[in-house]
Amino acid sequence: MWALGVFSQPDTQALVMENRGRNKCWCTLTLKNVRHVPDMRMNLLSAKALDEEGYTHYFGNGNWKLTKGSMVVAKGRACCSLYKTHMKMCGGQLNTVEDEAFPNLWHNRLAHMSEKGLQLLAKQSLIPMAKGEYVNPCDVCLFGKQHRVSFQKNLTRKENKLNLVYSDVCGPLE
Repeated sequence: MWALGVFSQPDTQALVMENRGRNKCWCTLTLKNVRHVPDMRMNLLSAKALDEEGYTHYFGNGNWKLTKGSMVVAKGRACCSLYKTHMKMCGGQLNTVEDEAFPNLWHNRLAHMSEKGLQLLAKQSLIPMAKGEYVNPCDVCLFGKQHRVSFQKNLTRKENKLNLVYSDVCGPLE
């Protein structure tokens, strides 16, 4: 099995992280760099990562609230030493996990766009692509950059005008 890393819990053994990607939940919040740990009993959110994305946390009286601007994105209640929230996946949408060919997928979907163009879209947060991810050489792009063999030059040239005439003639159409 291919492992992306190890997640350590204080009271149990280390758990292996198998996948990493994006996950859209609550229909208003997209979680980035999601780590999939199959043996873990619950999902954890990083408050620091949410802070970096511009979300604000409010803790008090055993309640937790996550906002972005004036919109409440998520709520939760204190339970033991954690704040728990109920997470619902968006209906009718695909929740995906990235694989090794993720940049190539966007390259193909966007009509074989250049790597510079993909990085520009990623910088504007229009497509999910991390810095340092590169597009592997694409067979279609390489084939499109090949040059055709030039036409043979005609060695015999007609001496007088109208010795050789090309025409596109169409007969009566009935």
